[in-house]
Amino acid sequence: MDGFLPTFIRRKQTPPRSSGAAYDQPAQSFLDPGAVIIPLQENPRDPYQCLVKPREEVAAGQKIGERGEGSFRLAVHATISGKVKEVETHPAPQGVHVASVVIESQGKEEPPLKIPAETEVGPDLLLQAGIPLNYPRLSGGNTDILMVNGTEFEPNLAVHPYLLRQEASRVVGGLATLMDIFSISRSCVYVDRSQPGLLWALEEALGKEKRIVPCRVRQAIPPAGEAELAREVLKRRNGSSPPRATFVDMAFLPAVRAAVEERLPFIERVITVSGSGIPRPLNVKVRVGTPFEAVIRRCGGDLERLTQIVMGGALTGISQPDAQVPVTQQTPGILALVSFAMGKGHQSKMYQEGPCIRCAKCVDRCPVSILPNLIAGYCRKKMFAEAEEKGLFLCIDCGLCTYVCPARIPLAEILREAKSRKERHPEEVGS
Repeated sequence: MDGFLPTFIRRKQTPPRSSGAAYDQPAQSFLDPGAVIIPLQENPRDPYQCLVKPREEVAAGQKIGERGEGSFRLAVHATISGKVKEVETHPAPQGVHVASVVIESQGKEEPPLKIPAETEVGPDLLLQAGIPLNYPRLSGGNTDILMVNGTEFEPNLAVHPYLLRQEASRVVGGLATLMDIFSISRSCVYVDRSQPGLLWALEEALGKEKRIVPCRVRQAIPPAGEAELAREVLKRRNGSSPPRATFVDMAFLPAVRAAVEERLPFIERVITVSGSGIPRPLNVKVRVGTPFEAVIRRCGGDLERLTQIVMGGALTGISQPDAQVPVTQQTPGILALVSFAMGKGHQSKMYQEGPCIRCAKCVDRCPVSILPNLIAGYCRKKMFAEAEEKGLFLCIDCGLCTYVCPARIPLAEILREAKSRKERHPEEVGS
């Protein structure tokens, strides 16, 4: 959240959009980093298999490992051509350390290797392409409708608007392909009604495709609020027994189309790079595994001046302790910030946390009508049962409570950490 004006001198209680025009132009390409760090896991406990060794030469698109186990093992590919430097544990942008393959470029950029032609179009092709989807749910016949969030909740991100404006045909093609592969008859794409240009672009790309329906919503939807919105919308339209819905990340849909039509693995994606430490916000197409440091430098940022680097957005993003964390398939953007300071090494007091003043701004702004300040107080005292009783797990991680708090209390971060304890220490949080 660092880098925003203090609450008492703001005019609006929502962050200003710093990347409004980033999707009106093609994304710049940064496909030749000096080195990449490719995670083999999402979480430290996830099973994986590494297929390469240090000093081994690899080609872009080559399969270097597998993630997961059983019939839904996801292929991991080299994203550049070069030599394997090491296979070690490295920090990931989700805030954990995971097994990773470090590849150093040898300066020769070649077209990526393609998926073998004998692989039939189906779930196995998508797994071999390395596209992270909810395969057990999609393949198990537990989905009646696919849903795609085409809105952009974060003020500094513009990936979804960019895809709708510049690559709508690829988005529609990828979504239709998923529907064919998993035999799903309907899908819905949410679009912010305040951006009619994006709706027009989507409708033009749809053409005669009647299975995919644009759904206009009044405001942007945070990722954590997608499931609740789907339940409300589907129940309202279908009565007491809404169909079973599965959400798909819009950024994965062009990769689905590329895998089926061009046999290309998912080794690059579009991200938004913005913030007060970047001269001009822009969308960049980067290879998976590219360190944040390399992307920021490529976009004109000065790492010596940065005081905070965030993976994702200003409201729901994760602050990074190190600029060497890599871009992953789930990275929507990078926020590079330079905060206001009073002299070298002394941050202004207006950006330091203070005591809660009971102003109730967080309560007024909360979209799910809970009491963030009260719940955060319970969480800090480790009174997790009381926090859950007051609505801890109703929180959709929008981050607006942190943004409006004049005391600079990291309310969203406190609630997010408390919710994560249920997986690590379920006896503390309760049933």
